[in-house]
Amino acid sequence: MDAAINSLRVESLSPEKAAEYLLYNYTHNRRLRPNHVEYLLNEMKSGRFMPTAEIHLMYRNGEPVLVNGQHTCAAIAKFGKPVSVTVRKTIVKEPGQIAMAYAFGHDTGLSRTFNNAMGAYNIAEQTGLKIDQVDRVASALRHILSDFTVSGKGKVKDSPGDLVDYMYAWSGKAKLFFSATNDMDQSIAKLVRKRGVLAVGMVTIHYQYDKAIDFWKGVFRPDGLMYADARMTARRYIEMSRSQPGTNGITAARLSRQLASCWNAFYRGELVNHVKVADETARIKLLGTPYNGKQPYGFLSILNEIERNFDFQEINT
Repeated sequence: MDAAINSLRVESLSPEKAAEYLLYNYTHNRRLRPNHVEYLLNEMKSGRFMPTAEIHLMYRNGEPVLVNGQHTCAAIAKFGKPVSVTVRKTIVKEPGQIAMAYAFGHDTGLSRTFNNAMGAYNIAEQTGLKIDQVDRVASALRHILSDFTVSGKGKVKDSPGDLVDYMYAWSGKAKLFFSATNDMDQSIAKLVRKRGVLAVGMVTIHYQYDKAIDFWKGVFRPDGLMYADARMTARRYIEMSRSQPGTNGITAARLSRQLASCWNAFYRGELVNHVKVADETARIKLLGTPYNGKQPYGFLSILNEIERNFDFQEINT
């Protein structure tokens, strides 16, 4: 281990040294989160990892204690190549100083939000979307990334950089969806911009443009449709998602699954007047698309190439 000395500098940390630092991890450090390690590893692989990430070692009686940076060290060790980081070394006399530094001397790992990133990249101007539409699409993309569930708990956190790329890739599909709602009654137009609706809309429009436009036009303007027409049923579920005073309304996860069932019925040419959603975390399938609940990680980033890797006949049976 390095000699004890007060210092703060950016240095190239080797995988071997990072693994060595982990041997001195603070006893009361929070449990290592594998998903966060994977997130940092992805940042390193993509070249986005910043040397401002800090690793803090505190020395008492010459003995080191790693009080901050366990996830960074674990990611570097897994990366297998040197990575530039900021290494802080501090000499202390009392054990209480280590506890104080751990509890109050470092942030909680909170990062800038997706919407912060959207503002920094001026996404609205770059894509032609309105500011409020950017927020809607951002929310829908994160909903897709969570497998259309309530949250992405248990998933590897996505980089804001990746999410910005997804915004560019999917903004065209979002604009098609929004344009179809321009002359709708505002009460329903607001409902169809919910993430649970928009997320399904963008995926279906990309992979089944003609059929999806037919489906969504019928949902938005269901004049003359039979009660059991899948588009009319989808419209009813969207209207039912409107929150009422004193109620929690319908979750985005449930709404997405209801609409997915309606889309699948429409795709097969079937009538449906009711769908049952027993599990809001169950995988969903959108017929005619590669989205079958088993799509690869990074699904959104390869939307233009992913068709080559799927057998649609197998997916849609």
